[in-house]
Amino acid sequence: MRIAVWHNLPSGGGKRALRDQVSMLMKRGHHVEIWRPLCADHGPFDLSSYVNEHINPCRYYNPSQNNLFGKFKRLIGQYLNLYELNKNAKLCASEINERKFDVLLSHSCHFMGSPFIGRYIKIPSTLYLHEPNRILYEAKDRHPMALPSRPNNSFFPVKYYVAKFEDKFKHSFYRLKAREEASNASSFDTILVNSYFNRESVLRAYDINSQVCYLGVDTELFKKNKIQPKGRYILAVGAMVREKNYSFLIQAISLIKKNKPKLIIVSNAGNPEYEDYVRELAKNSKVPIEVYYNIPDDHLIRLYSGALLVAYAPRLEPFGYVPLEANACSTPVVAVAEGGVRETVVNELNGLLIDHDPQSMADAINSLLHYPEKAAVLGENGRNFVEENWSLEKATDRLEMKLARQIGIEI
Repeated sequence: MRIAVWHNLPSGGGKRALRDQVSMLMKRGHHVEIWRPLCADHGPFDLSSYVNEHINPCRYYNPSQNNLFGKFKRLIGQYLNLYELNKNAKLCASEINERKFDVLLSHSCHFMGSPFIGRYIKIPSTLYLHEPNRILYEAKDRHPMALPSRPNNSFFPVKYYVAKFEDKFKHSFYRLKAREEASNASSFDTILVNSYFNRESVLRAYDINSQVCYLGVDTELFKKNKIQPKGRYILAVGAMVREKNYSFLIQAISLIKKNKPKLIIVSNAGNPEYEDYVRELAKNSKVPIEVYYNIPDDHLIRLYSGALLVAYAPRLEPFGYVPLEANACSTPVVAVAEGGVRETVVNELNGLLIDHDPQSMADAINSLLHYPEKAAVLGENGRNFVEENWSLEKATDRLEMKLARQIGIEI
């Protein structure tokens, strides 16, 4: 097949998935070329060294000032970003349409979720949607559509009215963005997702059916480093942001009274304010902690191999590579039974699933610390589980079949 690929992904799991899909499809003899906007991340998992990559101009507006004027410029910049991404999608689509490709495989856009390119493409199109734009649909501190609370102790609360004006402007943009995203999603012939949980999220957000096409991990890369001894630490992997829920892990580890293990966090990016909060919480909770950023794969594999276990508690993670990477390195996982992790971790087979409760997490961690033979069995089961169900070969079989059916051929 001749496959055109479009993406605007940040570094992280989605970019790793794209790299794995492209490299495996090319390995099987398919012709692949990539289009992306200039503003797309080109750091980790860079593809330009082994695939023809077309980079088209796209300005990205993100003023950094945090005063009132800066906030207003940022809101205006978001409208300009939509315009720029739509213009870029037209340009990319026109170039793809001029060449004899069989199918478009689009990945997500970090700004839009579902990208514009599906509207303008004239060949069969598939969107691999890692998740809808969650900021439009999920509550964090409060629901994105909720008005700010009015303080009771002020006759004319200036900050409240400023926040209310800002919210009015922001909500108007959110409504526009939600409309455009839903329209973008419906423009693709097929939407593929990474979990049944994510399929339900897409249905809630867009009222569109999608098909599950599970990802996989490189079992040749992620495997136990046999010369790496087990250390006295718990590993957590993911961006240093609130959604990854590191504060919950610290609260849980603080409940372990004897021989408290160290928590090592590996991140690809982060929020400095949240990192300060996490470090301060760990200090006050007497939980030893280390944080690493953007370490190479061989270092990450050594950490996976040497960990007593991997603790995983992100909020509503649609898929999550971390449990599978840990299992591939023969390390068990203790995970909150939430989001897509319920499809990759089978309780008492390759890890332990627990409620979102610090004491439950602490008890599960303790059970593996006190019975290392059980942890070893779960880790070895995990390696077998990944090889049988979650390898790159199996994932490529699934994707290849979906794309072939899209254009009416059987593989």
